[in-house]
Amino acid sequence: MPNIKMQEATVVVHGGSRFNNSYDTVMVHTTIITDAPLTDEYYVPSGSSLSNEAIALIKKHGLEFRPYRETDLLTGTEDVLADAISGNIVETEKDVAKLLLRSSLLKGQLTQVTQAGSSYVYELRYDYKIFPQANGSYQFEIRLPFDGTRMLNGSSVQLTVITPKGVTVNDVETKGLDENGLEIQEQITQLTATNRLAVSFHYQLDPLFIVNYTHTEPFFQG
Repeated sequence: MPNIKMQEATVVVHGGSRFNNSYDTVMVHTTIITDAPLTDEYYVPSGSSLSNEAIALIKKHGLEFRPYRETDLLTGTEDVLADAISGNIVETEKDVAKLLLRSSLLKGQLTQVTQAGSSYVYELRYDYKIFPQANGSYQFEIRLPFDGTRMLNGSSVQLTVITPKGVTVNDVETKGLDENGLEIQEQITQLTATNRLAVSFHYQLDPLFIVNYTHTEPFFQG
């Protein structure tokens, strides 16, 4: 398994809900530097996304709406029909959650940018829609580094998120979580000229990052 030297992700969130009264769009661009070639294919969130109800189901079974290797995602789902016929509700629901998530993912275009000595540099881009939660806030998650790689001493990950204009970031819900469940503190910077916020994290081993924000500008009416 390749070791991660560094992975950085830049996320720009377009606040389309101010105009469509429905969803915002999350655009992810990540650079991955490893010490060996990446041979796995990644399936990434597609432009269509999942409903909040579908997200709740996949989270119930320990899944996340993020890039996966297809082998990781489909393992154990081969018997979904047999489970359903036999009345095994628990296993059927678990398999359905995996298949539902897979249906919302597309094969990502992992591009090798260069190789310099023992360093392999790749880029991957994807985007998807997010819908408001019951309280009106928007939330998305991203896990770094991606599956199929591992962090060693000296490895690092960096995340920068540019929010839509005119939002407030919930600094309780917004956080990074390391592999032990300990919190990684975010840094929030006001971009005064554009009325946006920049949320950034830096960490040295396999964190999960959560960003939660609420629009403060009214729905656009012309």
